[in-house]
Amino acid sequence: MATATVTSSLSIRLGNVWQALALRSDVEDIIKELLGHFSLEKIYSDGNKESYQALVTTLLSQLNAIFYIQRLSLPAEKTHTGSYLGFLVSWETSLRCVEFVIQIVEDGRESLWEIRRLRDYYLAEFLLLSLRFLSLHPKAPTGQRTKDRRERFSRIHRSLERVYDSYPGPKSFLLQVCKEVTGSLRSDPDSLALPSRLKNKLPNLGTEMYPLAHCLLSESVSTIVPKDGSSDDWLCQFMALQDVTLFVVGTNVQYAVNTGTRNPHLQAMSSETRNAVLAALDHVKLPHHLSKADLIAFFSDGFRVVLPNTPNVTTQNSSESDDVDENVADALDAFCQHLGCRQLISRVSDREVIHSITEITRNIALLDDPSAQFRASRPRLYVLNCRGCHFAGYSQLRYLDNINLPLDSSEVPEVSLPPGTNCRQCGDVVTMAREIQLARHTWNFLSHIESNADTINVERHLPTQFQLPPPKGEAGGSFPSYSNVTTPVSPRTQETDSSLFTRTIFSTSDPSSATPQSPSSQFTHLIRHRFDTPRTEFSPMDSLTAINETEDNVLEPGTIVESRASHGSNPTRN
Repeated sequence: MATATVTSSLSIRLGNVWQALALRSDVEDIIKELLGHFSLEKIYSDGNKESYQALVTTLLSQLNAIFYIQRLSLPAEKTHTGSYLGFLVSWETSLRCVEFVIQIVEDGRESLWEIRRLRDYYLAEFLLLSLRFLSLHPKAPTGQRTKDRRERFSRIHRSLERVYDSYPGPKSFLLQVCKEVTGSLRSDPDSLALPSRLKNKLPNLGTEMYPLAHCLLSESVSTIVPKDGSSDDWLCQFMALQDVTLFVVGTNVQYAVNTGTRNPHLQAMSSETRNAVLAALDHVKLPHHLSKADLIAFFSDGFRVVLPNTPNVTTQNSSESDDVDENVADALDAFCQHLGCRQLISRVSDREVIHSITEITRNIALLDDPSAQFRASRPRLYVLNCRGCHFAGYSQLRYLDNINLPLDSSEVPEVSLPPGTNCRQCGDVVTMAREIQLARHTWNFLSHIESNADTINVERHLPTQFQLPPPKGEAGGSFPSYSNVTTPVSPRTQETDSSLFTRTIFSTSDPSSATPQSPSSQFTHLIRHRFDTPRTEFSPMDSLTAINETEDNVLEPGTIVESRASHGSNPTRN
């Protein structure tokens, strides 16, 4: 990373993305939404060069975050993959995403020429992550032969060659490595397999990754690159060491997200692993056209995200402006906000679920305060020791004299009541109230799920949801940004296979699946009616039935408990 400021903030942003993206079952839909939104922006990319550059940077940054989380989500080879498939993007979608991104860079030569760091670093980082994910994916498409996968990787390799032709001049270390990776995969899709120890022992996001797994400790990492190894193995060694770096960084981010703190012992172990990785790089026998200094700088940048004391190795490729890095930081922030809004919209769209949640939380609130005059931030329910075991809420009990209600009753759930207190429902003398902790826990779990999407619904109809405005001119013209740009230096852009993106990228295998299903639930009409009623103090639904309410015994405001203490004051509220 370019600066200490951006580096120190990147771990925080990775943590935010981690919380919003890890172990989600809709990541594939998120990728398709990102690519679809970019396509709508691309319509008006002509004449907005700087804005288009920022859009491409944003797309690459967000896809990098996705495929980083995806790499950490892959199960080890000996782990049963069935429970993890829901968290993984499909092989086909991932590969088409790679082709789509390369096509964007190839066609955008006129707009993206100046921003070298975009293709030399962010494009290369995306390719390394996505190609690694593809090479280790546990579920290639059913019926795909090795020959078929070789042909798909050959397409990517040829597309990357066209990018080389479209942007003549020296290429970055990472982009050259990407070409080596695609060249290896087109020859043998399984050529970049993990070493046996990493293949069988690497953790994943489905478990706690800390403390560091044994295969990530320094003594294990030091065996990845033998001192007298062959130069033919350098690419496998590079990819394995990159995996180690990703998992060490991921383990530290996961610990910070789960605990809100840093673990000195974990950082010490991570530092030892980092030192082992940097030492192993000395034994990697690179091809003559690749720089060892660039190799060390790449891994140093990776570790410095969570280990700021990692040496900063500056090379010619790393001496770039920080402006693009700031755009990446903004892109990750916007991505987290988008994921939050997306989750909220998905939640409120399930009307039956949100209706049930709101009904439960409102019932708890009404039992806490039947008068509905005040809504406690954390309602709590108590059961009295009368014959009927009737309920009393915290909002009623707190007005009794000589009573001490603890703020946290997890250890002392019982509360002594003042002498002479009667239950107004049955008239029995009550001396003790015991908290129903299940009600408090239910409230804590469900209350934050209640959502209001009004702001998001309004913002959707504002013109600011797109960054590139339509051009000012005569209507009816074509949009050249949709066509493939043929440059004089790239005769191969007219190859037949480059027409992939003139067709529909994601097709539906079953035409009937695209037909929306009509609601079959018997509650649909009721829910629509209730959500059309005016908003009340507690929820948009009409009045609800209390949990403890019966036909013959209805709770009345302020009548749950009554004090007959001799202090001359009336402890109940009217």
